[in-house]
Amino acid sequence: MRKKAITVAAAAASILAWILGRQAPASAAVTAHSEMTAHGVGAARAAGPSSGGTTVTFTVNTGTLSIEVPAAADLGTVNVGATGAATPIGTVTVTDSRAGSGLNWTVTVTSDGLSLTTDSTQAIPASAITYASGDFTPTGTVTLSSAVTFPLSSSSQTVVTGNGIVGGNTATWNPSLTATMPPTAVLGSYTGTLTHSVA
Repeated sequence: MRKKAITVAAAAASILAWILGRQAPASAAVTAHSEMTAHGVGAARAAGPSSGGTTVTFTVNTGTLSIEVPAAADLGTVNVGATGAATPIGTVTVTDSRAGSGLNWTVTVTSDGLSLTTDSTQAIPASAITYASGDFTPTGTVTLSSAVTFPLSSSSQTVVTGNGIVGGNTATWNPSLTATMPPTAVLGSYTGTLTHSVA
């Protein structure tokens, strides 16, 4: 009887061990599956959108104030004691690249008159030539003065002013010259220099 009881107990132990052995792989499989699921959720959360801002700066450098004038002009022919036709000499352009605010500029003109190419002692005074600016055309923010007409002189005379400037600007015009020959003028070709300046 004792031997049989021991045999039964051993058999029961064997059955229990077999049952536990069959369940262990399932438990391990559930554990592994749970870990894989947990890792998958963690990776999805880390893949969200991302952005960042960059501060961009730049500097505007100051430029120059300049004037461009025609290289030459031919007033044609004029009889002694007569007045010739008004002759456009070509476009004059002021370019202001200083990029400032509240600045201004002034254009002046001078002339020493005309002299005979074969005899410099024979001259026609600057006052015998009339300068007519015509209309001024601006670009940018600048207020220009009105058109002017005057006899030329060796002293500086104001042609145009630019005021109320904000940033870069330009002004263009095409002045005309009219020559009146004095009755004492000597026959021949005369030449001289007309000087525009801006400051």
